[in-house]
Amino acid sequence: MKHFDIWATPLDGIRLIDASAGTGKTYTIAALVLRLLLEKRLRISEILVVTYTEAATEDLKARIREKIRDAQRVFQGGETDEAFLRDLSGRQEDMDAGLEVLAEALRDYDEASIFTIHGFCQRMLMDNALEACTFFDSELLSDTRGLLEEIAGDFFREHFYQAGILFVEYGRKFFNTATVLKYIGQSHSRPDLEIIPAFAEVDPHEITLAEQEFSQLFSAAVESWHQARDHIYSILMNDPGLSLSKYKKSNIEPWLAAMDGMLTMPTPTVDFFDKFEKFTTGHIEASVKKGHVPPVHPFFDVCENLGQARSRLLDLYDKRVKHLRRKVIEFIRRELLVRKRQESLYSFDDLLSELSRALAGPSGKSIADNIRKKFPAAMIDEFQDTDPVQYEIFRNIYGAEGLLYLIGDPKQAIYSFRGADIFTYMEASQKAGSRATLVTNWRSVPELITAVNTIFTRPQTPFAFSAIIASAVRPPVEVRQAKLLIDGRDESPFQLWIVRREQDPENKSTKLIAKERARKRILNAVVHEIIRLLTLGHEQRAMIGNTPLKASDIAVLVRTNSEACLTQQALAGCGVVSVLHSNASVFLSPEAGEMQRLLLAVADPGNERKLKSALVTDALGLKGADLDEIDENRWLDRIASFRGYHDQWLRNGFIGMFRAFMAKESVRSRLIACKDGERRLTNMLHLAEILHKQETERHLGMAGLLKFLNEKINSPQADEEEYQLRLESDRDCVRIVTIHKAKGLEYPVVFCPFSWGGVRSGKPGTDKPVVFHDPQNSNALIMDIGSENIEQHKELALLEEISEDIRLLYVALTRASCRCYMVWGALSGGEYSAPAYLFHQVKAATPSRMMEDTANRFKSLADEELIADIAALEQASGNTVVSTRLPSGKPGQLSLIQPHETRLEFKAFDGVISRNFRIASFSSLVQEHGGADILDYDSIHKASRDSETTPGAVAPESAAIFSFPQGAGPGTFMHDLLEHYDFTCEDRQVLRKLVRDKLQLHGYAVSWEEAIVAMVDNVIMTPLLADDPECRLSQVSGPARLNEMEFYFPQVSVSAGAIKAIINRGGKRSSGVEDNQVSHGFGAKTLEGFMKGFVDLVFQRNGRFYIVDWKSNHLGNRVEDYSQDRLRKIIRDRSYDLQYHIYTVALHRYLGSRLADYEYLKHFGGVFYIFLRGVDKSRGPGFGIFHDRPEQELVLELSNIFAGHCRQ
Repeated sequence: MKHFDIWATPLDGIRLIDASAGTGKTYTIAALVLRLLLEKRLRISEILVVTYTEAATEDLKARIREKIRDAQRVFQGGETDEAFLRDLSGRQEDMDAGLEVLAEALRDYDEASIFTIHGFCQRMLMDNALEACTFFDSELLSDTRGLLEEIAGDFFREHFYQAGILFVEYGRKFFNTATVLKYIGQSHSRPDLEIIPAFAEVDPHEITLAEQEFSQLFSAAVESWHQARDHIYSILMNDPGLSLSKYKKSNIEPWLAAMDGMLTMPTPTVDFFDKFEKFTTGHIEASVKKGHVPPVHPFFDVCENLGQARSRLLDLYDKRVKHLRRKVIEFIRRELLVRKRQESLYSFDDLLSELSRALAGPSGKSIADNIRKKFPAAMIDEFQDTDPVQYEIFRNIYGAEGLLYLIGDPKQAIYSFRGADIFTYMEASQKAGSRATLVTNWRSVPELITAVNTIFTRPQTPFAFSAIIASAVRPPVEVRQAKLLIDGRDESPFQLWIVRREQDPENKSTKLIAKERARKRILNAVVHEIIRLLTLGHEQRAMIGNTPLKASDIAVLVRTNSEACLTQQALAGCGVVSVLHSNASVFLSPEAGEMQRLLLAVADPGNERKLKSALVTDALGLKGADLDEIDENRWLDRIASFRGYHDQWLRNGFIGMFRAFMAKESVRSRLIACKDGERRLTNMLHLAEILHKQETERHLGMAGLLKFLNEKINSPQADEEEYQLRLESDRDCVRIVTIHKAKGLEYPVVFCPFSWGGVRSGKPGTDKPVVFHDPQNSNALIMDIGSENIEQHKELALLEEISEDIRLLYVALTRASCRCYMVWGALSGGEYSAPAYLFHQVKAATPSRMMEDTANRFKSLADEELIADIAALEQASGNTVVSTRLPSGKPGQLSLIQPHETRLEFKAFDGVISRNFRIASFSSLVQEHGGADILDYDSIHKASRDSETTPGAVAPESAAIFSFPQGAGPGTFMHDLLEHYDFTCEDRQVLRKLVRDKLQLHGYAVSWEEAIVAMVDNVIMTPLLADDPECRLSQVSGPARLNEMEFYFPQVSVSAGAIKAIINRGGKRSSGVEDNQVSHGFGAKTLEGFMKGFVDLVFQRNGRFYIVDWKSNHLGNRVEDYSQDRLRKIIRDRSYDLQYHIYTVALHRYLGSRLADYEYLKHFGGVFYIFLRGVDKSRGPGFGIFHDRPEQELVLELSNIFAGHCRQ
């Protein structure tokens, strides 16, 4: 393949770059960006760079910016070791112009167009919304699993609830929610997937007749068995004509016991035991000795007929299952689209499919032109992880003109489980205008490069498909990578540990070693070697350049999360500290179960079973025996403490309760004392963070949060990055990393102990669908659910799995920079594995035949033959691969104590840390200054006795709203409801459905529906201003409102007392609080940092902007209890006037930065505090609605003092 030359590559057309591991892919992207900036004079915003993860996006942004800065420094006369930058500088005809280009790129770098694939598609759909016919008001659904489960449940109800019990029993093994979702995999998001064959639906009447026949014969068998069991036993035990080899006397009683179990079932079953045929006439007749007459009995005849009836019935069931397999996929595909449209939802996959649809539609050329005009040049990073939809998007945009670079490495395509399609890369490589490869490995030492080259270039078709080319890479001319030297010696950088066969105890032969035994022996060897290396590094005998080897230089790469846990346990058992980096979900951890038990007890502290379950968690530390020793007083204390946590949860939210719980119960110290304490504590805190986020973003109450946790534990999604296990420590620890997580990373020393695991332990099971790419049909993606060619298709699917297993091995071996340890040998299950294919390959006409022949050869290899194959590999590598027998013996404990350690002392700190710098809010201000009871949620209030006796009071139609529960929880419910309701919607049923959904979500009875609907109607239909009857919320459309407006603004050395003074001297306000006095005293404490908050609602009407704050406070049971006088008193007593002044300053600053002609008096209409229980549309704005617009001078003075522009 042609070698890539940064200067020779054209800056037009579609170009593909193969970037082998360690060859500087990101550097090349940055170099291309520099060429486009300087040669094509493109702006940094006009160069599109697309990758696949947020982390990769941030890395690319940082690396490209750094390279632009490096170029700028060189252009200014700085020195550099990089030939590219020297050449770039030398090619500039006008250095000043070049410097200006680079300066502009850095100045505008915040506009750099470096996106994830989903981010790019979302932006393009929004930019071309009219042409693409997309909608702005759809909600992004990050996880479609819940919707898929709902659809699958509907399918089961439709096809199984009315089915006979026999079919339900049979179909259970093929159809349940979990297995169906696993079975369909990503098929719902792959519109190109073709399902074969098309099975016809079985006639239900035919099934009914077969079921009736089977049930009648089953009943006859039951009756005959009960009557003649002992006689049948005697026949089978004593008949002289029966073959003793087929009817061993020791087997007769177990067979009869199995028949007892089957025929005593309450209903007929098609689930027969293995040896049922032993009781059939046909089998008995075939098992008689020569010259003897077979024994006869009516029961044998019944069993013969029953077995045949069962076969006929199961054949019909099998056809029905195959038909339903296809039908469930079609049903889920169809219903998923329908329901997402009905509920205005879209998924990440929809972003791609919608843009692809738009580009292929009537306006496609216009959209492509728009995108290409915006981004004349594009680069797709990690292109080996693409799929047909993604490729089609960029081909439609840049196929005719423009520049498109496709950059990736097919040898590192390891994400098929996420929908990545290596065959798309193969197609793109054939259609690209040119294909070149990066050939210099900057990561590894030369000997390691040679070893890996040999492993992957020596075999025939090393990656199982000829389109995946195994190009050899080379070290740089001037070697930069420091070697690992031990006692000054350069040991072989590639160590291949060989596991030999073990003696079979049943005979004199040898056999492959079982997986579990092999793992234990291998881990012992790995831990022993790690301890040896760490000890040598501690003694400064193992050195990388001038630096001693340390624990964080070592990584153990594993295939699965279970292997990662086994490795961490083995290391911990010998005193080696490690950290785990995997894609396992934190909801799969033991701590998730513990968190659930703890929260269930907090939610229901009176439940003895739940409380005891919580107390015996590791977080609280009691044992089962300890519970028996708790006396009544101690038990009542525990109930009281959990009731306290319950109240804190209701009052302060989940995170407030959790922090108090962790502190009071000493959970941190208890968990950290465990052997894997850091891991456990990290998981517990991670779970708390997730729950807090769910609570705040989705406004979940106690029941909602527990439901969320239960759902995630029962169906965790490991590929959700937010939920993946976090590193428990950044200390100097050995890294344990799954290979998928290690992609893109490098480590000085790498251990690959489990790369022999193989794929599926052989061929896929017969009861599973087979997904493969059809080479006879342009590599189209096919799912075979039972065609006549399924066996050939299994071979194709297995070959694809083998290819990915080889690619997984390639990723693992290329992570090392100094040394790599790999394990191979006589390991059970290794026949269908990457090492078997690479090391013991049998030449054949096709890769599939080669794979099968190699697997068969491996299973019969003697140790001598296996070692001979490895010796040939060593010789071919120039002895850069060195094989030795797997080290044996049990590892000891790691001990790195220095004999004469230097006494450590804390360094004295004499600096000054400001205690005032923080993020403040209204809530924190009133809490700190005597207002602990006036937090910014809707407290419980009682009407004054005076208001209760006011004569002539008239109750509104919605009187029941006064009885609605009071406190923070109901307030959160009302906020959530109003946030998600479209005030302009005239369909009453939409409101009713939303009310019911929100009542259920927050744990309130649906019987409150009428009261809440009436409340909402009053709130949106009541005029907000007495002099403007048309100013109603029902007139505020979605584009004219902003819910939960979050704000931050800096505050510079402002005292709370100064804020109070300004508000108090601010002069008479239009509807202000009497005497303009903020009620709660604020001291002279200085505040620095940021002021933050959330405004419930900002809306625009007739060019003016208004603030709305919802209040669910209960002030009494009549409208008159919500009069203006009463509201002003509450505003004063609760310091809400301080709150709305802060909100006003925030909106004032925001509008000033967004509106070119902003004027306070022209654009700001004021603040509405709407006390939801007291609004009555028949009474107007005089009740339940407080309005004020602070004077302009006051707002300006407050804004200035926050900014530090005024004297205090």
